[in-house]
Amino acid sequence: RRGAAARTGAGVLLAGYLASTVPVQAGLRARPDPENVRNAVRLSILALIPLQAAAVAGGGRFAAAGALLCSLPLGRWLSSRLATS
Repeated sequence: RRGAAARTGAGVLLAGYLASTVPVQAGLRARPDPENVRNAVRLSILALIPLQAAAVAGGGRFAAAGALLCSLPLGRWLSSRLATS
């Protein structure tokens, strides 16, 4: 039962990762200008947080996965204040 919950949690987080990165990366094919590339890199780096949380949740460590996800708003805030290029 715990294995099924871990797989489900990991799947949901993986879907979140894909939902946040695939559209941005696909948009680069239409408009590969420097600003779009910079934005895609920034969002792809931030998307590593749900990807890491998915890996942790897949191991059944839901509290640690939740803690990782709690760092996402802080990462977004910091990326809007600091240069990422």
